[in-house]
Formats: sequence, structure tokens, C-alpha cells
Amino acid sequence: MVSETVSSVKAGLRLTTIAQLKVMAVAFRRTPVRSRVLLSAGTVFVLILLTTYSQYRLNRWTAPFYDALERRDVDTLLVQLKAFAFIAASLIVLNVAQAWYNQVTALAMREGLSSTMMDQWLKPGRAVRLARYGALATNPDQRLHEDARSLAENTTSLAIGLVNSTILLASFVGVLWTVSQPFSIDIFGARVVVHGYLVWAAIGYASIASLLSAIVGRSLPTLNAQRYALEAELRYSLVNASEHIVLIGIARGEENERRRLNRALSAVLLTLRQVIVASTNLTWVSAGFGWMFQIVPILVAAPMYLQGKISFGVLMMAVGAFIQVNAALRWYVDNIRGIADWQATLMRVSTFLHALSQSDAPANGKNEGNQESGASLVLNNVELRPTPETRSRGLRLPGETVMPPGQKVMISADGDADLHLLFKAMASDLKPAAGKISLPAGSSISYMPQVGYFPISTLAELLTYPLEPEERKRSSLSEALRAAGAAHLVAQLERQAKWANELDREDAVRVRVANSLVAKPDWLIIDDVVEGLEPEAQAELCRVFASMACGIVYVGNSEAFAEIVRPRTLKAQELDERPHLAPN
Repeated sequence: MVSETVSSVKAGLRLTTIAQLKVMAVAFRRTPVRSRVLLSAGTVFVLILLTTYSQYRLNRWTAPFYDALERRDVDTLLVQLKAFAFIAASLIVLNVAQAWYNQVTALAMREGLSSTMMDQWLKPGRAVRLARYGALATNPDQRLHEDARSLAENTTSLAIGLVNSTILLASFVGVLWTVSQPFSIDIFGARVVVHGYLVWAAIGYASIASLLSAIVGRSLPTLNAQRYALEAELRYSLVNASEHIVLIGIARGEENERRRLNRALSAVLLTLRQVIVASTNLTWVSAGFGWMFQIVPILVAAPMYLQGKISFGVLMMAVGAFIQVNAALRWYVDNIRGIADWQATLMRVSTFLHALSQSDAPANGKNEGNQESGASLVLNNVELRPTPETRSRGLRLPGETVMPPGQKVMISADGDADLHLLFKAMASDLKPAAGKISLPAGSSISYMPQVGYFPISTLAELLTYPLEPEERKRSSLSEALRAAGAAHLVAQLERQAKWANELDREDAVRVRVANSLVAKPDWLIIDDVVEGLEPEAQAELCRVFASMACGIVYVGNSEAFAEIVRPRTLKAQELDERPHLAPN
């Protein structure tokens, strides 16, 4: 599983950064909060402009203040202190306002991204189609929660920082150029005059730091993406073990589970060690240039001051402008870890959204989905093959089988034929290896897999799932439970619980049968749900199936269903060869 996770990260790299950004641009256009994000972003932009202007005024204030300090001019100092108080008060207000709107923008970004991702993920049929992408589409909870949060916050923070640095650069380069006196240097006997040398010195210093940071930190984006994927695997394993800890204890599987969890933890720790090494190497660059910066601006501007070309106040103004320009130019260096984190989450979120959109695309330009027939359900020369991981054989249903409305049909098979493949093919729009499945047009169809999904909800919500409980009368819910042999659960209709953990196998099946009674579909397709139940329970539930007015397709080898319901029977043929190809 760990190797699959690492492979999925590498597979994600095949989507270029430009392609990833295009995917996110499409997602942004779909978000319902797009206008709110743009409004917040526009407000932040205005605040950045005002803040930059105040910083520019503060930098201009430096020269007269330090000149007055050098002359010991108390009156001028008092005037400049009043000016400073006004500028500082303005900056405080602007900083608070910008901090507020920065977070509001990040919140709106997260709301839009998360809601768009959930909408795309929960489109009908996509969960089944997404399975074809294997490890690339695993742990959607991590991508919908942690990755979406991190991407929204990092995008907001980095975008605001980049805009702020760009505006600062444009504002203070002019100041630095104006302050710079022509600087001459002898090169091979020729005197070369450099205009605005403080600007070029700031650009050179920041460029060297940025280049070294990019080289040293180039492995961080991939390592972070791998780390997030492995963290998701570890969290899933821990949650799975926690939910089934009683069963693990009964099976005396604690030692086996400990080894499994330790393997997942070791994979995370190994990647974290690699991240630590890469981050430490990056710290050599960032810390080195950071400490040198304490004196570099003064050393660069000192020759003009020592030659008497500028006053002490202008020197300090030049140092302040140098610091602002360098800070703007070194934005990449200061944010290399944030950029790496952003690239990692961008990769995971965009590839997940890309996989969701691609899951709708037909292979080779052909429609993979099940076609719609008239009122009947039709199976026409269907052939299904299992994946290479399964040990069972595939199956075929030769000829054309037409099932009219209301008919009850049982499809069984001998040998190792995997009947679950037929149920999955009917319940999804995946194309069989051969033939076609045509579902009744305009008919409501309910599916009952062997293991059902029980959301954390009230029992009333569970009985009406996927509809809201308000769409069914409470009396009908009680009647359905009694009809399914679960009268003892009627008193718990309003109780919210983790029903998947509370209900035993038999009660879980009874609740799902009650769900079908409440839904009253035109067709009910069942994946051998009575398999493994006590004979009395099998007989009781099969009598419920026999009483239902809808058409039923029972996929399985249940003797109780055959004896009590007396359905039309079909026999699937076992494929001769063992599985060697994955389904189309």
C-alpha cells in the first residue's frame, strides 16, 4: 500500500504545473462563492496599496528624523515624532484590517474549494468510476479536508505576499535609485560608471539567495506530497483499527495489527526524515543570508556616506529602502517552504479533481455507461472479467435476457464465477468486457450490496437514505421496520448513532430491507444479502422480497430465495480462463 501511495504521487507529477493551475481555474469558476472571494481579494489589494504608501511615507520620514538627531535639533525632532505617530497609527489600522481580510479571503477560498470538490466527488456514479484510478484517487477525505484547507490558506497567503512584495518593489526601487550616486569602478584599466548601484546590489544579493534556495529546496514539493499521502494512509489505518478494535481483539490480531500500523508509521517517519534533511539544508541558505543582511545594506551604502555625498539621515533612508527592495526580491527565499507545501497540495487537489473529471470521459471515445432500454431490464451477451488480484473467474450470460417490469429473477452460477461482478456492473455505469446492460428508462432502481453504507445519523434518516426523513411519514418508517422483522428498533427512530457499529449482521440486513420498503422502487437489485444469515432469518426476509410489488434481480445462490420467491432463474456461465486483464 505504501509503494502504491508513493507511485500515486509520482503519477500526479505527470500533470504539469500549468495543467494543474488550469484544473484549479475551472474549479474556481464553478464555485458559488467566487464573487465573495474576488470582493475580499479586491479589498486586500486596496489595503496593500494604502499600506505600501504609508511605508513609503515612513521611509521618507527617516531622512529628516536622523538628520535632526545628528544636529541635536530638538524642535525638529518633536515635529518628526508627531509625524511618526500619525504614520504609525495609520500602519497599525491598515495592518489589522489587512490581517482580518486576509483570513476572510482564506476562509472564502476554503469554503469555495471544499464545496466544489465535494460537489464533484459526490456526483452520481463517480465514486465507482473513480476506482479505476487506483491509488491516485485514494483517501478523498484527506484531499477534501486537510489538502483543501492547506491549499486555500497557502494560496491566499502566498498570493497576498507576492502582490505585496511586487508593489513594495515598484515603490522602493525608485527611492533606492534616486538615493544612489553614480558609482565608478576600474575594470582592466577602464573606468566604468554604474548608475543606481544600490538597486543592482539589492537585486544581485536577492538573486543569489533565491537561486541557491531554489537549488537546495527543489526536492521539498515532492517530499511534502509524498508525506501528505502517507499521513492519510496512516490516519485511515488508525481509524479502521479503532472502529474494529473489538473484532481485532476477538481474533487475537493485536500483534498483526501492531505490525501493520508500525509499517505505516515507519513509512511516514522515513519521509519526514527526508523532509527534515531537505529543510535543514535550506536553513543553511536562509539563515546565512538572513544574518548577513543585518550589515550588508549599511556596507553597500557606506561608501557614499563616508565620501560625504549623503547625510546620515539619507544613509538610513537608503538602508531602509534597500531592506524593503531586498525583502521584496527575497520573497521566494523567505517562502520556499510555503511554496513547496503549496505545490504539494496543489498537486494532490488538482490531480484528484482531474481524475474526477476524467472518470466521466468515455474510453476510446465510446460510451462506457449502461444504456437505457424501455420498461424492461435487458442483459445482452454480457461478459465480465475480474481484476488480476481476485482468485475467482469471470462470467458470461449468453444471449439476450429481457426482464419485464415486476418480474422477480435470480441469477446464479456454478464454480468460481464471481457473481459480485455482475451486481457491480449493473449498479455502476462501467462497461462490461463484452455485451451490454440496458436499464429501464425512467424507472427508479434501488441497489442492495452485501455490505451497505450506514451514515452517522438517526435511524429515521437511515431508513429514508438517500432522501430526507421529512419526505416519508414516521408511520411508514415504523411499518417498514416491523415488516422487515426489526420491530425492536422502532423506539430508536430518533436516536443518532454509528449504526454500522451498533447493528449486528442480521439487524443491518433487516434495516436495509426496510429502507427498500420505504423507498418503493420499481426495481430492486440485490447482491446475495441473505447469504450467511440464520435459516429462519433468510426465510423471513425472502418472504418480504416475495411480497414486494417491484421487479427484483437477486444475484446469488440463495436456496431460500429460490424456494420462497420462486423467481425466474438464470445461470451464468463460468469463464474458462483465469483473470489476466482488468475490466474495461
